[in-house]
Amino acid sequence: MFKNKKYIITVTIVFTIGTLLGVIIGAKYGGAFIVLQQFNEMEKFQESKNELEEKGFAKCSAYYSEKSYEAYLQEKPVVGTWALNGEIDILNILLTDHKEYNDLFSEETLYADLMFTHARLSKLYEKLENQNLVNENIKKALSYSNLAYPEYKVENKQKLLEIIDRLDKNIAASKINQ
Repeated sequence: MFKNKKYIITVTIVFTIGTLLGVIIGAKYGGAFIVLQQFNEMEKFQESKNELEEKGFAKCSAYYSEKSYEAYLQEKPVVGTWALNGEIDILNILLTDHKEYNDLFSEETLYADLMFTHARLSKLYEKLENQNLVNENIKKALSYSNLAYPEYKVENKQKLLEIIDRLDKNIAASKINQ
């Protein structure tokens, strides 16, 4: 009986150590796998951004805009925020550094795109529970709304998000009808 008791204790200790090692290794490398997967999703959008820089901003900005919008709708919030922030970079470059495209992109259009993009970013940051970035993006979206539509004042977050929700529903409906 003493032999069986020693055997049971040994098996229990080995099982416990194995379980602990499994949990530690799983947490370490499982977490790394998730981060790596999200990084790979972000790389897709970086490739799109690099194409923009190589081919010219005017030619590819609509493509990147479409891809960042898809990320906003379909990807995890962290990937969507990354893509939308990339779109903001491109819009700001068009607004400040590439005035030669003003015949294609009026300032009002770029301001409207910045308004929509910052509003969408605020929605994703809400999902990520980052209230500082929610507030920052709402503030920027409202300021761009005044530049894009001076005659139509969007004065608060609720009104802004209603506009975005309505716009997103209309876009989704138009894609279904195509």
